[in-house]
Amino acid sequence: LRQEYLQHFQAWAKSLGLGHSVQPAYNLPLGMQADISLVEAPELESLGFNEDIDLYRQFTGPAHLTGRNVISTEIGARRIGAYALTVPALVGLLQDSYAVGVNTMVIS
Repeated sequence: LRQEYLQHFQAWAKSLGLGHSVQPAYNLPLGMQADISLVEAPELESLGFNEDIDLYRQFTGPAHLTGRNVISTEIGARRIGAYALTVPALVGLLQDSYAVGVNTMVIS
């Protein structure tokens, strides 16, 4: 069902001449290779992936293998409260994301 949902919105966006970016399964277990391949511009999230570079790799590897050139991340959210992220910590998150193949950052 989730894959049908992703395919529907990908086709709908394309019919309007638009691109489609989405977090394929927000904080849910998914078959990365199967679901990411259905999205034009897959997005992960530093909060949902616990700022864990190995979890990022589990997402970006399949994205690159399926030929996705734009891989984005919603970056900078913290569970510890608003405005708790320091600039050096944000720079570290950005560097880690670029290191594993994310190329578009959306600071939250």
